[in-house]
Amino acid sequence: MKKKYNLYYFSPIGLLKIVCDNESVLEVSLQDKKGIETPNKICYLVQQELAKYFENTLQCFLVTVNLEGTCFQKKVWQEISKVPAGQVITYKELAKRINQPTAIRAVANAVGANPILIIIPCHRIIGTDHSITGFSAGLHNKIKLLNLEGNHIKKHVDLKKAVVY
Repeated sequence: MKKKYNLYYFSPIGLLKIVCDNESVLEVSLQDKKGIETPNKICYLVQQELAKYFENTLQCFLVTVNLEGTCFQKKVWQEISKVPAGQVITYKELAKRINQPTAIRAVANAVGANPILIIIPCHRIIGTDHSITGFSAGLHNKIKLLNLEGNHIKKHVDLKKAVVY
C-alpha cells in the first residue's frame, strides 16, 4: 500500500483537503476544519494548480490523478474530465457518452461519488432542464465554480431552481 500525504488549501469555495501519494492526487474534498498536514511535492503541485485555477489562469489540470472506485465510476469520472472549462453537459448526455444511455441515475450517483473535486470537474454536470443539481461541496459552490469558468447562471432564491443558460 502506497503512503498517503495531505495538505490543506484555503480556496474561494472553502477549505480543501488534498490527498496524494508519491505520483498522483487521490482526493480533493471540502472540509470543515484543518487537520494535521503531511505534505509532499505532489500535494504542493496540486495546491499550485488549484490556486491558478481559482485565479482563472489555468484551464486544464496537469497533475496525474489516481482514480479509486468501481469500473463504472472510473468510466464516468474519465468522461467528466473531458468536459472543458466553460462548458457543461447534462447527466443524460454523460450517460450517452459512456454508452449507457439508460443509466442516468447510476451516472448521477457516480458523479456524486467523485473523490477529486474541481480536478475531475463534476460541477460541470447539470440537470436535463439545465438546473444546477447536486454537488458535494454545496450548490452555492457549484454556482461559484461555474461562474468562475464563464458560464451564465440565472440565479433563483431557491438554488435548486438556478439554471445555466
